[in-house]
Amino acid sequence: ILATSRAPLGIAGETAWRIPLLTVPPVTGEAEADAGPAQVAAAETVRLFCARAVAARPDFMLTAANAGAVAEICRRLDGIPLAIELAAPWVRLLPVAEIATRLAGSLDLLTGGSRSAPPRHRTWQATLDWSYALLDVPEQMLLHRLAVFAGSFTLPAAEAAGAGDGIAAAAVLPLLARLVDLSLVMAEPEGGRYRLLETVRLDALARLAARGEAEATRHRHAAYYRDLALAALPALWDPHPDRDRWFAELDRDLDNVRAAWRWADGAGEPETALWLDGALAPYFTDRGLIVEARRRLATALARPGAASALARAWASLGAGLLARAVEEYAAAAT
Repeated sequence: ILATSRAPLGIAGETAWRIPLLTVPPVTGEAEADAGPAQVAAAETVRLFCARAVAARPDFMLTAANAGAVAEICRRLDGIPLAIELAAPWVRLLPVAEIATRLAGSLDLLTGGSRSAPPRHRTWQATLDWSYALLDVPEQMLLHRLAVFAGSFTLPAAEAAGAGDGIAAAAVLPLLARLVDLSLVMAEPEGGRYRLLETVRLDALARLAARGEAEATRHRHAAYYRDLALAALPALWDPHPDRDRWFAELDRDLDNVRAAWRWADGAGEPETALWLDGALAPYFTDRGLIVEARRRLATALARPGAASALARAWASLGAGLLARAVEEYAAAAT
């Protein structure tokens, strides 16, 4: 028997095959705007987008002028066929670049599906609502909370941000496994890391805010990455056998460190903001992120608030290290 389901059936003799997402164009850095149509068209999502765009506007063509914007749209929509099919017909009214801009942080364009389709397939929000309604309450709660992560995250990070207020720490792993089975959370093939598709994350983040849990969850998220920075500090500042391992881990969590700092700075938690950059200053120096880290440290050190002398000392030391790295020796000495 060949069966399709939103999750494994969990019966004897079952072999589960997860349908992969469509391929998306790789990020090509500063050359993205100059990406050639042939290069971009190699991705399955681009070919689907173009087929649906031509159906809506027969003169549509993938060109050197619009290839970069089409690639951006396909990446923003995570390779999800329904989302691509809902976005593409807008080419009859909007330039491709404007479609890409409007999809940044919003799902409002993903409407107007076929009237012959089931109601849950006529808008992307309807699809999310349908899937969300089938979740148990604890599954819904954890999904909301995982939306605060920027990029991928580990199980310990999920337990730190997701536990509390109705979810026990021991319950996070089975709940996370259930969300992976339902394809609402993606498990990366290697490395023990997880992530939400961006379209799912934006919806879950809105639901988290509607429940009034956003600040508490972001506080736990920021506290976890502050503690991670403190754990990394000895290996970063002195020769250490674990130095390379910590650098690799921070590479994977850089977006979460940035998100944690933004929240801590905006929420008036100078202690967390100071540690995040002060402890990690050698990492930012090594990775060439000196201007970014110096700006954050200057902001955090200038903020009034109850921060410990130790946090301010390490932040000052980090600021000195970063200044020395760009040969601003007077600033480093100060």
